[in-house]
Amino acid sequence: MLRVLLLMAVAAVMAVACGVEQGETPNPAPSNPTATATAEVEPDGPYTRLLARIPDTEETRWSVSMTDMAAVRDLAGVDRPGDEADADDMMDYLVALHTAVSDRGGRGLGFEGWLSGMHQEQLSSGVSPRPYLAFDARDVDQVVEYGAAPGRVELIHGNYAPEATDSALESCDECEEHETVEHAGEMFYVWNEDAEGQVAKRRAPPAFDEVGRGGQVHVGEGFVSRTLSNDKMKLLIDTAVGNKPSLADSEDYLLAANVLEDSETVTAIFSSVDYSTANLLQMLGSRFSSHDSITQTEIEAQMSAGPLLLPFNMLASGMGFSDDDVFTTLVIVHDTEADAAENAGRLEQRIESAEMPLWQVMARPPDGESEPVYWRDRLDDYEITAEGRTVIARLQGAGNMDLTLLPSGFFGGVLIPLTVHE
Repeated sequence: MLRVLLLMAVAAVMAVACGVEQGETPNPAPSNPTATATAEVEPDGPYTRLLARIPDTEETRWSVSMTDMAAVRDLAGVDRPGDEADADDMMDYLVALHTAVSDRGGRGLGFEGWLSGMHQEQLSSGVSPRPYLAFDARDVDQVVEYGAAPGRVELIHGNYAPEATDSALESCDECEEHETVEHAGEMFYVWNEDAEGQVAKRRAPPAFDEVGRGGQVHVGEGFVSRTLSNDKMKLLIDTAVGNKPSLADSEDYLLAANVLEDSETVTAIFSSVDYSTANLLQMLGSRFSSHDSITQTEIEAQMSAGPLLLPFNMLASGMGFSDDDVFTTLVIVHDTEADAAENAGRLEQRIESAEMPLWQVMARPPDGESEPVYWRDRLDDYEITAEGRTVIARLQGAGNMDLTLLPSGFFGGVLIPLTVHE
């Protein structure tokens, strides 16, 4: 029971991992769509390879989250469990992965997707897709998640084989019936064509999730994906076979991914959100009510308390580990080297002089007064460099900073990202 509670606790932060809350609609205007990639950056690492399968859309430009579970296995010093591993062995494995991160000061590894086998509901209920689909959490190497609920998309690289899944489904008498759909030379399974849940089918085999959604599942050699609409699955397939553009076609995204790979982070979050003060205020404005103890005027003042950055194209961040310490690598990609050089200095000034305005209404004192927290107060150390069109910041001692760099509601409060620009 202790192991289950541990895993449920570390999974509780997953709702903010992509910067999009349940039911929230992504902002319609990414800051600066980037140019088509050239041969300067080759997709040869885990994040760049995953970018090649992710459609380049308004939804994915808002935010894409990745976790490199193979790197977490290396960090924990554990091997992938074999086919003979039972439920207790799997629980020991998952506890080892989460403990390797949390003991070093990192944030919990939480997942909203169902196919990974690491959703909070699966951990608490013991439900596993392996008997029905021939894979589970042991087979995961890297996980991608994007999109606002209820339309989350899950893409996983790892130990997957379509023949094994076909065989498991054919021999499953208790599984809900499925249809098969062929698209662009690929076949995927369909259990229901929309995102509506069915209470009677909650956690039903083989692929129904915690609210009774079956969705679409595509299994290929070395990967598996799940969507909650046929159109999104077809777009994933079109992207993988080269019929539609991917995020790997963006030079900016490849540059950012390469930096995170060189930094050996175990997570990666990519975003082209417009981080201007005007756009952030528009996004946050809907969160305020007469009951809030912080006003929009106060937030606007706090945003501009430190020097604002120059506009940039996109950013990425990831959590990593050096010995027993945790760090966050932040990458900001610009149009020009001159802008990157200027923003390197402005980012340092912002860390030193700007407050980190996290207001939790429930936590504020009755008189409304609270001591300011500066970004530098969250860090043990930091180093900022400008390399070509990128600003690269290594923020030492920041276990969840890869999340807090994004504009998001955070546990009932409001968090303004460090990277606000003019």
